Amino acid sequence: RLSPDGTRVAAEIYDQSTDVWIWDFAREKLRRLTFDSPTAAGMGDGMSVWTPDGREIIFESGRTGMQSVYKQAADGTGTVDRLSTSATPQWSTSITPDGTWVAGFERQPRATFSNVIFLPVIRAVVRPGSNPAPGVSQSPVEPLEETRFQGTMADFSPNGRYVAYQSNEAGRSEIYVRPFPRGDNGRWQISTAGGTRPAWARRGRELFYLDASNALTAVPVGTSGPTISIGSPAKLFDTKYAEPNPSRHYDVSADGQRFLMLKASTTGDPNATPVSMVLVEHWFEELKQRLNGK
Repeated sequence: RLSPDGTRVAAEIYDQSTDVWIWDFAREKLRRLTFDSPTAAGMGDGMSVWTPDGREIIFESGRTGMQSVYKQAADGTGTVDRLSTSATPQWSTSITPDGTWVAGFERQPRATFSNVIFLPVIRAVVRPGSNPAPGVSQSPVEPLEETRFQGTMADFSPNGRYVAYQSNEAGRSEIYVRPFPRGDNGRWQISTAGGTRPAWARRGRELFYLDASNALTAVPVGTSGPTISIGSPAKLFDTKYAEPNPSRHYDVSADGQRFLMLKASTTGDPNATPVSMVLVEHWFEELKQRLNGK
């Protein structure tokens, strides 16, 4: 995810464990932000969300054995605040423009679908009798139950009045938009032939997503009136970039003209055979035998 001022990018990098790293474009420096030890379940840190002022990072982590949402200063100082204490796994995906609510999703045990949830972003306090992970404080607040609905990958509109998300409630994954915080006051389908991983343009006039063929698509969307207006989807280009898991692995520049993506390989094929090295032992002795035989 690009920082609000576009000078940095937060990304997941796997190096023995998955952690959040921050790249500074001007300085060309890569700095590790989180230091999570891999658990038995292999859960790490990721799905970063910048706060609007660019000072903090919201992320999900399995450091306590349960995937939960946390907050940490982007410069690595201070403590790590836990924003949820749910007994079910939760992931973070977006934040309101005023920095007060985080959108995410959770999956109940044995459920075949996920629900969009909203968590308040407040200074966390330690709950009496709790047992937080070292350096982690916990928040006693709970998500807004009345706004919970089936879906994942929720993304707030730049004016904070709407949230876009993907859902397979109709049998195929499509992109929808609901009002926020009263999600039951309306629902509009944006994609027409399948869609995943929505992202709003910073100016709020377009909504991007990947269609069923993984092509990056744009839809004009108006959100300034009492209801929204929706244009026709248009393919921007066929993406040949990596999607290593169901998260959204692209971001949009502030002017909406450039996209930051993960390139799979030099061939553009995510299934390309990785570069390998063959080690041959005692090759000099074998060479002498071959030469003596001539």
